[in-house]
Amino acid sequence: MLGVAVTGAGAVPAQAAQAGAGTTASWTCDGGRVNVPSNPDYYTAYCKKGGSSVRVDFYPDFGDEKEYLYVRDGFANGHKTVAYLSVKGEGTARFTTGEYTRNYPEGRDAALKVCTSGSSKAVCSGWEDGGTT
Repeated sequence: MLGVAVTGAGAVPAQAAQAGAGTTASWTCDGGRVNVPSNPDYYTAYCKKGGSSVRVDFYPDFGDEKEYLYVRDGFANGHKTVAYLSVKGEGTARFTTGEYTRNYPEGRDAALKVCTSGSSKAVCSGWEDGGTT
């Protein structure tokens, strides 16, 4: 699978700058559940600075028993945005800029994280609630 790497269940990738809900080096990072009346609920993790941003959007239960993940790159740093999706009992998968469809077992807790790149100097959000598959 292009742009995807899976690590062991419960493994959390090491990252340089953990931003979490707040600011790191002028980047603001946050995330969680988003309620949109015209769309199903979805979950996000993002970091933004000025006009630049990186984000991951996750639709854990779209009604067709599949999960959808969108990794967006709005930061012109010459690197792809990197996102992580951790699903309980399934491990942690690494994704780069793009759109992905997955089919995880139902009822598993999920968490999201996004980084400005795969570099050790990347700015990353904290782990955000990703809902339940």
